[in-house]
Amino acid sequence: MENIIFCGGCGTFISATEISAGKASKINNIYYCQKCSTGTQPAPARPAAGPGSKIIPPRPAAPRPVGPAPAAPARPVAGPAPIKRPAPQPTVAMPVKQPAPGAVPARPAGPVQAQKPLAARPVVPQPPKGAIPRTPAPVSSAHLDETVPINPQPAGRVGPAAKPAPQKIQKTVPPQPPVKTSQTSRLRPVPVRESPEDMNDEGLEEASRRFGKAKSGKGGIKKIYLIAGAAVVVLIVVIAIIVSMSNAAKQKAKEEHEAKLNKYYKEVVETEKDFADNPQKVIDKIKEHRAALKGTDYEKKLDAMEQNAKALVEIIDKIKELEKPVDTLEDVEKRLKDISAARSNPAVSENKTVDGKLKGLLTDFTKQKKKLAEEERKAKEAQEAAEKKAYEDFKAKIDKLREQKDWKTMLRECDILLGRPNGLQYQEEADKIKEEAKAEMEDQQEKAKKRKEWQVLNDDITKWERSGDSKSEIYVDDDKIMLKNTSSSSNRGAVTIISNDNEKEGWKDFTMTLEFKVLGGSLKMFLRGGYQAYNIPGLGTINLFGGIQIPFPRKFKDEWQKYTIELKGKKLTISGTGLAEPKTTDVQEGTGGIGINLEGGDNIIIKELKVKVTE
Repeated sequence: MENIIFCGGCGTFISATEISAGKASKINNIYYCQKCSTGTQPAPARPAAGPGSKIIPPRPAAPRPVGPAPAAPARPVAGPAPIKRPAPQPTVAMPVKQPAPGAVPARPAGPVQAQKPLAARPVVPQPPKGAIPRTPAPVSSAHLDETVPINPQPAGRVGPAAKPAPQKIQKTVPPQPPVKTSQTSRLRPVPVRESPEDMNDEGLEEASRRFGKAKSGKGGIKKIYLIAGAAVVVLIVVIAIIVSMSNAAKQKAKEEHEAKLNKYYKEVVETEKDFADNPQKVIDKIKEHRAALKGTDYEKKLDAMEQNAKALVEIIDKIKELEKPVDTLEDVEKRLKDISAARSNPAVSENKTVDGKLKGLLTDFTKQKKKLAEEERKAKEAQEAAEKKAYEDFKAKIDKLREQKDWKTMLRECDILLGRPNGLQYQEEADKIKEEAKAEMEDQQEKAKKRKEWQVLNDDITKWERSGDSKSEIYVDDDKIMLKNTSSSSNRGAVTIISNDNEKEGWKDFTMTLEFKVLGGSLKMFLRGGYQAYNIPGLGTINLFGGIQIPFPRKFKDEWQKYTIELKGKKLTISGTGLAEPKTTDVQEGTGGIGINLEGGDNIIIKELKVKVTE
């Protein structure tokens, strides 16, 4: 079976025809294609270490043995005439860019080279014992990134070995840590870069081969990066377009939703404007859209509008009550306070319709208040005038009742006065009058108690009746009854009859006390008396008052006389002034009144006349 040979530089397949035609070169038992052997491949560029990649430190250069460098054996190669390679010129040592500590340098990408048997591997010469390793010449930092051009080895036959350079003693390079081999070159060591003065022909060929391979690998990586980058860009663009379309759809949906919510809110606002006097419609419209506007920025506004609408509903109901008319000043003042409280509500200040109604009511009730206040002032003045007149009338009545000794009526008039409006201002004076009337009434009641036993006839003059054709007079003077006949003729008499409570029958049995004084004339008194018809010659029949005549013991003098007369059945007993003992007389039985006969010129004062009924 024919062995498969790959290029040690770029890893391309090399056929036997190419080897026989001289299109491939063999260096250190490694075949290189024509491009790699002629140096037309670009030097491989060491890729920059990516984030997280490991940096493989460069493999230490093998120390060269002290002494002349061995000449490379000539290799017969078919092709053009051999060209004599010029001796290498001393150049500046190639700067090697040191990787960051801990970083693994990426190896150049390139075709995978088939592994060769261990026997075919190049042997790195080891320095003899005791040799002093050489230290490469120092390189300034200005040339770290510069690439040292290396003259590629032309294809063809290798010329004679160069003249060995004079032996120089160089310091050995301190040992470097081993370099990790790549996965494709585990069985083959990576050549170590050397300085130009330490690099022989084979080193130049190796460097050219390595740089060419790196160039080819870098181109492939660039293509892969470009394709991957383009794919990523396309993917990003597609994703951006999709996201943009999705965001646009979301934004459109959001705008439509916001427009819908704004429409609902505007409907509530329009309802509030159109139905300013009917806030219940606003509440209904808010309930209609509350579920849709819940959780949005409009919810708080709806709550405030609903609260105002509910307050307006209560105020409108209150207005209906306030519109009812009232008559008193107290009720009007209460309405004014209620209207002011309603207008102070923030919901009313924002509603011109409701505020206008309240303002109109405030104006009407203010006018009514002024009118009622004026009427009340006039009424008060009239009342004060009436009270003044009533008090004056009261005083006049009291004076008259005091003269009449009508104490009971006086008490009643005091109560009437105090019961009038503002009558309590006369409380002190009325109390004094009432005390006076009560005292007099008690005394009168005491006298009335005595009259139950003794009827005092001079207390009530209405029981005295005058009869006859004479001009007699009966009147009371200082609690005394005055009986007087002004006629000058003694034949013209006058009779005063005292009846028992105006009863015509008069008394039957009784005891009478009489105290009197005769100022002129005489006194004739009859008991159980009455009018009787008498036939008088020359005069005819005349009705004359007659009865039991009291026999007074003597002719009266100008002094007070007092007698007690008892009439019981047929027996009449008289005692008193001028009598040492009672005088008894038999009389007829019957009933009748008490009569006093006054002849012309008689003038009598009766101080006391009282009767006690014994039957």
